[in-house]
Amino acid sequence: MFIVHGTEKADALRDRYTVLELDTLHPTLNEDITLYTVIDTGEISLDGMATLEQFTKLHESLITNFKKGNVSFCKDAIGHLRGEFGGQVDSFYDHVLERLTHD
Repeated sequence: MFIVHGTEKADALRDRYTVLELDTLHPTLNEDITLYTVIDTGEISLDGMATLEQFTKLHESLITNFKKGNVSFCKDAIGHLRGEFGGQVDSFYDHVLERLTHD
C-alpha cells in the first residue's frame, strides 16, 4: 500500500489517481497529520473498476463513522469493502477492526 501524508500531497494526486483517506494522527497538540493511500488501478479487475466510485464512497463513510466510533457501521462496511480496490486496502481494514475491538 502506497501511503502519503498530508492533505496537500493527497489533493495533488487526486486528479490522476484514486486517493483514499486512512487515518489522522495526533503526534502533537499543534498539528494533525492525515494519512492517505493511492490506489493502483492496474491492480483492479474490470468489474472492480465498474464499482470503484461506489466503494470509494463506502470507504469515505467508513472513515467518517470510524471517527464517530460507530462500531456496527464500520464492521458492516468492512465486510463489503474487503477485497475491493484489488485488495490493496485490506490490511488497513484489518487494522481498523483490531482497533475497534481493542478500544
